[in-house]
Amino acid sequence: MAIIPALLRTVHEIGTAGENCFTPIEKLENLRSGSEAVASEPGFLFKADLIRLLGGLVEGDLGNQDQVRELGVLPVVLNCTKVDGRNPFIPQCSIVTLKFLLEGNPTNQAYVEQLQKNE
Repeated sequence: MAIIPALLRTVHEIGTAGENCFTPIEKLENLRSGSEAVASEPGFLFKADLIRLLGGLVEGDLGNQDQVRELGVLPVVLNCTKVDGRNPFIPQCSIVTLKFLLEGNPTNQAYVEQLQKNE
């Protein structure tokens, strides 16, 4: 189970480190000019698929939910609720996965509650 959260965190860190195939495209007007090129990139939909897979692994499993928090991946999932042209459905996938991460887990709920938004 630990490989999926670790891979998601790594992909997220690579995407925030500089412009590459994992860097989110938050302004859709930047996507329009090269949408065909983006769709052919190896990272297209990859992050959204990882989040969907993670959601399936944590649904109703307290141990897996805790492991995601312990690995520091809860903030990554929260960060993925933003629009990303490389991962068109990532906000929806992230919200469902967050539901599964928080459902029946007061420790994860308290962790998210204490997080501060970074501008």
